[in-house]
Amino acid sequence: MSCNAGFKTIQAPSINRILSEHEYPSYSFFSITAIATYLGLSTNRFSDTMNYMGTQWASRPAVAYLFIVCVLVAFLLVRLIANCDDVTELLIAFVTGVGFAALFFKVNTIAFGDESVNFLGLPYLVSKDAKGDIIYVCSKDKQ
Repeated sequence: MSCNAGFKTIQAPSINRILSEHEYPSYSFFSITAIATYLGLSTNRFSDTMNYMGTQWASRPAVAYLFIVCVLVAFLLVRLIANCDDVTELLIAFVTGVGFAALFFKVNTIAFGDESVNFLGLPYLVSKDAKGDIIYVCSKDKQ
């Protein structure tokens, strides 16, 4: 009972409770892994932009990856110590969560472009030379 999220009192079965109490593999670890993977892939997609923005932003992807790993390891250890899940169940949830998030990330970027995963609102760097576009340079008139 301590491993299940939600209401702790007995309730009649209803359509609102779609997920069972004994899901397999661990739905909670699958969810946290998928979210962490999606955010990690988004950070990776814009890491070049952060590096280009200067030293204040250059270390942010590495810090983000470190925190993602720390949150996943902490969640994993809590689930194992509380005997909520076994190692095999967590491993299956981890692999499926990473796979699902990577697939969803790929589909999302193909359908909506890189700006759809820009959670930080970073500028999107485009090489005008690679696209063959003309570069316009404007300057003040000399008086």
